[in-house]
Amino acid sequence: MKFKNIFLSGLVAVSLLRVGPVRAQYYNGEEEEVRQILLDKEVRSLEMGQWYDNLDATVIIFGSKSLVDFQITVRNTGNQVLRNIEVKDRLPSYMDYVYGPGDYDASTKTVSWTIDEINPGVDRVFGLRARVQENDLPAGVSQLCNEVRGESDSGNADEDTACYYIGADAITIPDTGTPELLVGSIVLAG
Repeated sequence: MKFKNIFLSGLVAVSLLRVGPVRAQYYNGEEEEVRQILLDKEVRSLEMGQWYDNLDATVIIFGSKSLVDFQITVRNTGNQVLRNIEVKDRLPSYMDYVYGPGDYDASTKTVSWTIDEINPGVDRVFGLRARVQENDLPAGVSQLCNEVRGESDSGNADEDTACYYIGADAITIPDTGTPELLVGSIVLAG
């Protein structure tokens, strides 16, 4: 009788919970195809040795005509070759293009280039330089974010930004400055 009650209780519980049938997946020994792209955008001033995801205003505020360097890493994190990766980097307001890979469209402030292919686990690194405009900067301190987006022909895409600060009254970093001048070029928020 005890067994019958346990069996009936279990049957009621299964029907109430509507537990579906158990399904098994079979592994055929082949690795699943994964196409995945990862973009990483970093920023620094010319005098900084280290790259940063973002630069806080307590570290540096770029002034009129300051040069700003960006590093864009395009990484294939999948296990299949990625082909025809179109990369577009859009400069924010108050920035002028100096140089970088591909072609620059001044009307949209966009740098575009195509990477033929990237093998799995491989990184491709690109440099881009921009300059803070000389005139018509906003009053005070403003945060700018530089955006990059990449998409392969298979539709896999990623994007990233690097943010930093500019200021009309900030001390500029000279183009040919020495590391000793960096200390005088940093404006601390306070």
